Amino acid sequence: MAKGKYAKKRLRKQLRECSIKASGLSTRVANALDKVGIHSLADLVREDDESLSALPGIGESAMDEIRTVKGNIKETSITKKI
Repeated sequence: MAKGKYAKKRLRKQLRECSIKASGLSTRVANALDKVGIHSLADLVREDDESLSALPGIGESAMDEIRTVKGNIKETSITKKI
């Protein structure tokens, strides 16, 4: 049990430390998110798709990029059995 607990903490720390600009999102999408206060992947994961799509500068193509990044994070979490 402890192994999973520490793995979750490690993943959360990595998400907090990874900036939006280094996440693989296009510069336009990363700048739009950064402008509204979403600076790390941890911030991005906390937001739901509905609130993200309502942000200025976030259209359907931007949401596709965001969903891909969020999906990769979830995939990583599942493969690490967190």
